[in-house]
Amino acid sequence: DLPLVLLLLMGLVGVAVSVDSALSARIYGELLGGVALYYGIVNGLPAARLGRGVWFFLLLGAAMGLVGWLGMRYLEKFLPIPFMYEYMPRLEFPFLNSSGFTANLVAGAVAPALPIAFAWAWTLSRRQRGLVLAFAVFFSSIVVLTQSRGAILGLLVAGAILLLWRAPRLIWLAAAAALLGVAAVFWLGPANVTEVLLVSDSTNTAASRFEVWSRALYIWQDFPFTGIGLGPFAQSVPLLYPLFLNDPAVPIPHAHNIYLQMGVDYGLPGLVAFIGLVTTTLCIAVSNVLRTRGARTGWLAIGLLAGYSVYLVHGLLDAVTTNSKVAVIIWFLIGLSIVLSRAVDEGRELTA
Repeated sequence: DLPLVLLLLMGLVGVAVSVDSALSARIYGELLGGVALYYGIVNGLPAARLGRGVWFFLLLGAAMGLVGWLGMRYLEKFLPIPFMYEYMPRLEFPFLNSSGFTANLVAGAVAPALPIAFAWAWTLSRRQRGLVLAFAVFFSSIVVLTQSRGAILGLLVAGAILLLWRAPRLIWLAAAAALLGVAAVFWLGPANVTEVLLVSDSTNTAASRFEVWSRALYIWQDFPFTGIGLGPFAQSVPLLYPLFLNDPAVPIPHAHNIYLQMGVDYGLPGLVAFIGLVTTTLCIAVSNVLRTRGARTGWLAIGLLAGYSVYLVHGLLDAVTTNSKVAVIIWFLIGLSIVLSRAVDEGRELTA
C-alpha cells in the first residue's frame, strides 16, 4: 500500500507541474483506474474463485491482443514477413489511439499473459487445457507479428524461469546458455547486436535510442523531485533537450525504458515508489512459488512470476508504464498474485 500511496501522491505533483495539464490529468485518471482495478481484484475476488479470475485475465489479454492486432501500425524489423502484413485486416480505434498502436505496446499487452496461460494449462482437464493452450498460441502469434525485441527477451527469461522450476537439475543449461550468448555477441559484433536490439519505429538506430535515454537522464538532473509531469515527454524534449540523431518529424512519446520514464513522469520519489511496488510484487510472487512447490497451485504461482518478469524485462526497451492503458493487464496480474497468496494462506486448492 505504501508504494501505491506515494505513487498516487507524486502523480498529483506530476499533474500540477505539467505543461499540458489536460493530458496529465487524463493520464492520472488512467493511473487511478489501474490502482482501482488492483484493489477491486484484491478485495473483491475470493480466494476460492481465483481460477475464474485467471480465466477472465486470459480473456482480457486475448481481447487486448485482438484489438491491438487489428489496429497495429506494422513495421518490418528483423523477421522477413512483409507478405503477411499485406493480408492482415486493419481497423481504426480513434477513441483509443487515433494514430494506431505501436508494435511494442501491443506486445506489452499480451506477452505477460503467455507464460501464465502456458503454466495454467497444466492444472486443468484435457478439454480446458486445449482451450488455454489456444490462448497461448494466439498470444505467441501476436508477439511474432509485433517483432518486439523487448517482449521476446522477456519471454526467453520467462521460459528459463519455467524450465528451471520444472527441472531444477537443468540449472547448468543457464550457464551454457550464458556462454553461448557471450560467444554469439563476440561473433556477431557487439555493435551489430546492440543495433538489432535497440532499433524501433521511433528510434531508427541504436545511437538514437541512446540519445533518447540521455535526455531522460538530463530530465532527472534538472527536475529530480517532480519530474516534468505525466505525459509531456514528446513536447518537452524538443524544446529543452533538442535531439540531433532522431528524426524531428517522428515523435518520441516516451523514453523507451520504463524505469527512466517513471523518473521522468513522477520524479525520483515516484521512481522509488515504483521500485517499491516492483520489489513487493516480486517478493510475493517468489513466496507463492516457494510455498506451493509440489502443489497444483504451484503452476499458477510460477506462471505469475514468469509473466511479471516478462513485463520487467520488456520495460528495459520500452515503456508500458503504470499509467498506460495497456498496464491494465499488469495491475490485474499483480492483483492475482495477492489473491493467490491469500489462497495459499487459507490452504485452498484452485478450481477452474
